[in-house]
Amino acid sequence: MTLKLTLATPEKPLVLDESVESVILPACDGYVQILPQHAEYKALLGTGGVQYEKDNALCIIAIHNGFLEVRDNVVKILADEAEFKENIRTEIFKTALTTAEESLKRAETQEDVEKALSAERKASLWLELVRLGVSSKD
Repeated sequence: MTLKLTLATPEKPLVLDESVESVILPACDGYVQILPQHAEYKALLGTGGVQYEKDNALCIIAIHNGFLEVRDNVVKILADEAEFKENIRTEIFKTALTTAEESLKRAETQEDVEKALSAERKASLWLELVRLGVSSKD
């Protein structure tokens, strides 16, 4: 038994459309695993790796914030941003990490702190996914 996994972003209407065995997602309050026949479920997503198993291979795609809906063996992800490993430009995220760290040091308001922390989490995670050599889309 499988699940249909779709992922879209504002810039890419269909990033991913796969039949998968399971999905692990970064919900705002921790990772959630979705298996076939999962109950209806909705959640806000944070920054992290969406891990999905397809043909007994583990694949991961990085996402940054979004929304999840599970219904009738369909897992729909609407993410603010999503990238496969091969599209993550290491040098861009190294620069982004440095910029976020500097912004955090200069932050004057709570909003500045939250923006800097969000940018720092995203850059750190995406660099870590590349470092680990995660699987990419077939």
